[in-house]
Amino acid sequence: MAWSDILVVVLVIMAVDLLAVAVMRRGGPPRRPGPTPIISGSPLSRWERFLKRSQEATTRVDYLLNLLFGAEYNFWYFHAGLTNLFLWFCIATGLLVFFYYVPSLESAYASVEYLTYEVPYGQIMRGLHRYSADGFAIAVLLHAGRVFFTDRFRKFRSMTWVSGVVMLVFLLVTGITGYLLVWDQRSLLLTTMTHQFLAAIPLVGSYLAGWFIGGPVISDTTLSRFLFLHIAPPFAFMVLLWWHYLKINRPVIYPPAPVTLLAAGLVIVAAAVFPAVSQAPANFDAPATELAVDWFFLWGYWLFNVLSPPTLVLLAVVLLAVLFAVPYFPRSEWRNVPVVHAGRCTGCSLCYVDCHANAIEMIPDPYFTGRRKKLLAVVYEPKCAECGICVGACPFSAIEMPRLRDKQVEEAITGWVGATGAGD
Repeated sequence: MAWSDILVVVLVIMAVDLLAVAVMRRGGPPRRPGPTPIISGSPLSRWERFLKRSQEATTRVDYLLNLLFGAEYNFWYFHAGLTNLFLWFCIATGLLVFFYYVPSLESAYASVEYLTYEVPYGQIMRGLHRYSADGFAIAVLLHAGRVFFTDRFRKFRSMTWVSGVVMLVFLLVTGITGYLLVWDQRSLLLTTMTHQFLAAIPLVGSYLAGWFIGGPVISDTTLSRFLFLHIAPPFAFMVLLWWHYLKINRPVIYPPAPVTLLAAGLVIVAAAVFPAVSQAPANFDAPATELAVDWFFLWGYWLFNVLSPPTLVLLAVVLLAVLFAVPYFPRSEWRNVPVVHAGRCTGCSLCYVDCHANAIEMIPDPYFTGRRKKLLAVVYEPKCAECGICVGACPFSAIEMPRLRDKQVEEAITGWVGATGAGD
């Protein structure tokens, strides 16, 4: 089967997939989003007002995308699942590419060219690996943006955000070394620029620069280092993902089948329309002076045009410090943690099931003197997001927010549901 035939089949499948999404949509169009309430018992700070406006803008995007795809298949809701999907695409296709790669100065470029033009469907596999990595980067950016603009990165989610920043660094390392392994003119220029960047780090710069290329000069060891740096982070993602999900109740790991098929089809179409090819082989006698920037992974190298390596090191340190510190500043006190009335609580566990923050535990009621065991809901303050979902889940008015009435909480939850169309 020719590559063009595969492309036609994929386009037909994508068209059928979109048609199926339209047919399977249930209910009418989502309601137009109104102002997004923020449950608070005190005047909003400037930071909270910014988050409130960002939440309202996000719900407007939700509304528009729900008109096209429906709430069940809106990819904007499955950005986290799409990152997992594209990660497995990268790993699966990367293993096939790895079968043919030879990490040496003499053979690296030739092995990539052999895979591209001599191995049956080799260019397809290389393109799928390349564009699934781009899809991974796009999904990560969408995920980080939505988490930030909906204020889901503070308090009990702070460690989830931190683990995400660590994975973002690993993503950049994996993406950059993928370009280095091709060992064309761009790879040589990127290697030189990265070596200069590492050498500019105070105290440990010379050591890191030497470790990066495996000695005082570029050699076969350099390509072996690049291969390790390209392969190790994806396997480290398994541990980091566990850390990432640890604080999230019922995380969505993968998108539904129609969204999965559509994402896979987009990667295949991108690989067909924009095939992955190499530049001229690396030449130490006439190195390249211009860099074709891939803005998903190589955007930082553009800054070499305007900033010196020491300044870039300082900028990178400050940027990382800000990303790690974002969940903790400005610090806010627990203002409105729900309170459980033991006399009304029946131990039904509905609040425990609905709490997305795992902030509610069910313990034996110490005040109950009957023969049958009775459970009592207890709120663990450090995990509480003060969202009021538990208040809406309780049919016995056994939980209330100290600074808000039950009716206010119900109206807030109804406003969120109506804005996103999730209740349709």
